[in-house]
Amino acid sequence: ALTPVFSPAGLLIAAVVDHTTIVVRDSESFDVVSYLQIPDVPSHIEFDPTGSLLLVCIPKRSCVSVYPLQVQGSTSGKAFESSATLTESLAGVTYATWVTASPTTVLVVSDFGCRMVAWDVTVDQGHEAVGLVCPKVANGRGVASSPDGSLLCVLTRAGCKDRVLLYDTRTFEEVTSLELGTSDAAGMLWSPDSRHLVVWDGVTYGPRVVVLGVSSCSAQVVMD
Repeated sequence: ALTPVFSPAGLLIAAVVDHTTIVVRDSESFDVVSYLQIPDVPSHIEFDPTGSLLLVCIPKRSCVSVYPLQVQGSTSGKAFESSATLTESLAGVTYATWVTASPTTVLVVSDFGCRMVAWDVTVDQGHEAVGLVCPKVANGRGVASSPDGSLLCVLTRAGCKDRVLLYDTRTFEEVTSLELGTSDAAGMLWSPDSRHLVVWDGVTYGPRVVVLGVSSCSAQVVMD
């Protein structure tokens, strides 16, 4: 069973019940805010940065859906009044998450890391904003927005070499690419101030940690 998730401000809590029903409650009064009936068992649910949209990833149906929620005092939901779904019928879906800087953009990673797209849910149902290089690790350790929301980091591997790609989250244009020198990088983590990125090797080849100094236009190894 999925662990219940809180909205960023802690005002709402969402939980999956009976496999295909999501109940959203007020976290203080525990009153029901919304019931969502979904087509199959989800692997992941996540609130957007504003707490007014709920992302639901359903690998069995090869789709990711976004549902608007009625949040008291929030006006962000006015631009998005109905649910939207992106279906990857051939590639499948293995992971999805919000882009921190854009409350209406979702990153969707296909099965086996075949492809990754940034999906703007307000433009069209199924609209792909841009195709990106696929991550080596198809979860939060392989794809991560910086805490300040300015950069998107993707851990990749090609030609038997690990690399980190940095994208500008406003345009999704590649800012820089840096070869890590790791043997088999297994994950990465941003520092709270968005100035550093830590990448570590897998247990088979570790222990090894690479620390990258990151700016809005470059990245460099500062400790290995």
